[in-house]
Amino acid sequence: MDLNYIPFSIDLSAEELKIDAEKRTIDLSITSETLVRRWWGNMVLGHNPGECRLQRIKTVGSFLFAHGRDPQQGVMPVGPILDVYLDEKNRKYRANLKFDTDERSELIWQKVQSGSLKGVSVGVQFYKFIKVEADEEERGFKGPVEIATDWEIVEISLEPTPAIPNVGVGLSLSEPDESLTEINKLEVNQMKFTVTRDGKEVQVEESALTSEERIKLGLDTPPPPPKKEELGTPAAPQGPSVEETLKKERERQRQIRAICLKAGIEGEDLNKYLDGEFTIEQIQGFALEKLSNERSPLSNVKGDFKDETDKFRAAAVDGLSQRMGVKIEKPAPGAGDFRHFSLSQLMQYCYQRKHGKAFWGSPEELFSMIATPGERQWFGLSERQSEQFSGPYGSSSDFPLILSNVANKSMLQAYQETPTTYQAWTAIGSLKDFKIATGVRMSEAEGLLPIGEHGEFIHAEMAETAVRRQLSTQGIKWSLTRKMIVNDDLDAFSEMPAAYAQAARRTINLDVYWTLLSNPIMDEDGLPLYTVGAPHNNQAAPAGVAAVNVNSLADAYEAMMLQRNLQGLAIVGVEPRYILLPPSRQVTAVQFLTSTSDPAQIIPGIPNPYYNRLVPVVEPLLQVGIPARAGRQAVAGSQTAWRLMADARQVKTIQVDFLNGRDTPIMESQVSFTMLGIEYRMYHDWGVKAFDYRGTYLNTGQ
Repeated sequence: MDLNYIPFSIDLSAEELKIDAEKRTIDLSITSETLVRRWWGNMVLGHNPGECRLQRIKTVGSFLFAHGRDPQQGVMPVGPILDVYLDEKNRKYRANLKFDTDERSELIWQKVQSGSLKGVSVGVQFYKFIKVEADEEERGFKGPVEIATDWEIVEISLEPTPAIPNVGVGLSLSEPDESLTEINKLEVNQMKFTVTRDGKEVQVEESALTSEERIKLGLDTPPPPPKKEELGTPAAPQGPSVEETLKKERERQRQIRAICLKAGIEGEDLNKYLDGEFTIEQIQGFALEKLSNERSPLSNVKGDFKDETDKFRAAAVDGLSQRMGVKIEKPAPGAGDFRHFSLSQLMQYCYQRKHGKAFWGSPEELFSMIATPGERQWFGLSERQSEQFSGPYGSSSDFPLILSNVANKSMLQAYQETPTTYQAWTAIGSLKDFKIATGVRMSEAEGLLPIGEHGEFIHAEMAETAVRRQLSTQGIKWSLTRKMIVNDDLDAFSEMPAAYAQAARRTINLDVYWTLLSNPIMDEDGLPLYTVGAPHNNQAAPAGVAAVNVNSLADAYEAMMLQRNLQGLAIVGVEPRYILLPPSRQVTAVQFLTSTSDPAQIIPGIPNPYYNRLVPVVEPLLQVGIPARAGRQAVAGSQTAWRLMADARQVKTIQVDFLNGRDTPIMESQVSFTMLGIEYRMYHDWGVKAFDYRGTYLNTGQ
């Protein structure tokens, strides 16, 4: 079989050299989309997917040396062709070749490894060209040039004399040699074309082509039509010229290739569309149908949500939340259908539900359509198919709202489950705004007084003190990028709101214990929260400093129960409820508090009067302290100190206020103008205030 031989050069550069000495294989470039000067003009081998037929060479192919011209090697194969594949990025075909172990193949193998054998030649058959005229440009090549758009690699041969650059096991860029050797001229003169005669494809040398076949192959242009005066009779209306017809056909094939490339159509289907009499509109329909079948998630959803937006959103939110690990006690009907949806599938579903058809573009383009604020014009396969959307989220999609609700569920669950201890013993309050709130704390009421002989009542007076409280706002923002959505990075999406929610609650906990450890000044009398002796009498004197035992607790109980009200008259009788401990004192203190007998007594069986009377609250911040933060200094912790706390319903030692009583963070989201993605922000309003020294007692411990 006569072939057209296209020689190329091999560059054994270290960057591209792919030789596996153990397996005796070499990976090299065999063709490239490079301008080649042949005897009849310029030619380019097309390297779009589907333009080269590979089935025969990959199935039964083997490679030769010098195309069998070598008198010693002859047509005996050097080895098998393991693979031929398209390097689409660099626009070239590569082959993976394995060398046999016979003597002649071994010699060629050594020549390749040493770099002395640097040529490769492929035998190809041409089936179709597009002709680019002198004033035209196609694929970056200016005419005149012919681009082979249907061709086949039939033979691969290693050659001692390279010819055309830009291929090989590496790339060398140099100008091609314009001169032709006698061998090259002989090879070109043997060039044959595939044409159809009597319903069969046959190989015909160029010299044997008819004028119609040459015009159809794009080798010649048709003669101009006869002029009216030459015919002597009125000229009949003329149709488009052959040149115009060929130009339209090239443009049709260019559009078909562009559409099929986006839709992933290649191989036999692509060749069928190129060879057949299909219109661009038909090809667009085929592409849309293929992408709709591949990308539409509607078939996986059993529920009917066409006219029930709220039900759809609830199902999608619960399903996606479950996929992220959020606990949903009673999932919305249909939530199970969305549990296995990727974010890209959810975008597709939102679009298809809104517009009644699948979106054929890429996930990146789909995100831009459904998650871009304001109006956006997007151009599809043709201008006629362009679609314009408007609204707060581009196409008024449910997608950003669903993600926001899912993030909110993740945030709330993480916030509620974050282990903090301040809630056990602090009071919870509410403020309506951010102004300094000056509240009045009234003293306890006195007892009833005797009535005089004539029934006169004595006017009682209550003492009062001002307590100033104020809220502050703390927050943070983060983004769910388009890349994370396309990559279906649900881990990052679920972790960010959960992590920030946990941090928010820990920050409140930190503020409470910073207030406690810093021994704040009380609004009531301008003195620290804890004082040894008068006036607060709520801290153990140096002589009474001890670990948790019967004696130290007896002193603490006595001091708290003898506290007096604001007027200094009535004894309040505060009953301790909690004991705050650092982790270093947890074990010994709990052992004592849960023991029915006093372990410090020599005589066993003496009752422990504080058995199960106090609730232990173990807080690491009491031991390690709290570092400096904006607007406040660091405070030290202690490994030995312990505190008693009254129930907040009896005495408010420290109160945590929230704006309008909302004790959970607020999260908001918007599609960003400044980055590709959705921005989220979380903020929380709270304030911490030391209220009353009467509800606590400090022993620095031993």
